[in-house]
Amino acid sequence: MSARPIPNLRWWIGALLFLSTVINYMDRQTLALLAPFLKQEYHWTNTDYANLLIVFRVGYSLGQAVFGRVLDRLGTRRGISLTVLSY
Repeated sequence: MSARPIPNLRWWIGALLFLSTVINYMDRQTLALLAPFLKQEYHWTNTDYANLLIVFRVGYSLGQAVFGRVLDRLGTRRGISLTVLSY
């Protein structure tokens, strides 16, 4: 018994990749939306908030460099599957 092919599989894959990109973008915008509340709650200055953003972006850059190499070794299909399953 053979597996039935999924109709329009490429469109499903494209839609999932688009959705993961939108979720990633929304995650990155969360700090900007929370800025006024965080400043008020924790009594941060603009410098404190800027330091938080710098640390976040440095960590994000390092993570992309490290996990980019991991993804290269695993392969795209396996790497994206593991990434989606880890959420």
